[in-house]
Amino acid sequence: MFRTNFRNCVQEAMRRRGWVQKEGEGEWDIFWAEKDQLQEVFDHSHMQPHQRINHFRNFYELTRKDLLAKNLKAHRRRLEKAGKLDEAATYDFVPETYALPNDYELFAEAFRRDEKKREETNAGSTENDPAPLYIAKPAGKAQGRGIFLFRRLARLAPWRDANAARRTHASSLATVEPYVVQRYVERPLLIGGKKFDLRLYALVTSADPTRVYLHRAGFARFSTRRYHRPRSSEDTTRDE
Repeated sequence: MFRTNFRNCVQEAMRRRGWVQKEGEGEWDIFWAEKDQLQEVFDHSHMQPHQRINHFRNFYELTRKDLLAKNLKAHRRRLEKAGKLDEAATYDFVPETYALPNDYELFAEAFRRDEKKREETNAGSTENDPAPLYIAKPAGKAQGRGIFLFRRLARLAPWRDANAARRTHASSLATVEPYVVQRYVERPLLIGGKKFDLRLYALVTSADPTRVYLHRAGFARFSTRRYHRPRSSEDTTRDE
């Protein structure tokens, strides 16, 4: 028995399997829900052992960029604390991530430390060694919206001010959109001179023990333009 608010192929597929649709709260075995309904209802409600839904509860802990970084860091620390150093080392694929505005001071310290190191390496001149490029992304958006690249710390002035206001409990707390900052990969892997990503579909039926079914089909997405390294002389407003 199933329940769903959809009136599309999902509902039709379930009916063709001979499943019966039930509207009662405790009468269904599978509930195919929209993500907003899942977050509003099922993150805070009790489910019977036999009941299943089509997403993991609290899914945004992995789908939001800032929360994903926080949870990956926490899990790596747990592995290290448990003495599982080899397993913890496998998390080196995760770039160093700073959540703004709260992590602004940490990022600024790392930024200035790198700047000082470059000056010492280049005998006080960094003309031929430009500052590293960083990418800033909205924590809760997708499809490239709101992304910008920068080399100057001043570009993060709104988040600096918001962080300062938060720490001093200022009554006029500056409001900024949560962002994450990471080191930009200036020499990415390309195919035919273009950026790309792979989309593979997996069904995760259990986290502990981990059980994942990988679909044999997938696809690749390619950018419409050839990739060019961003110029070092000025900031870039969008990731190209």
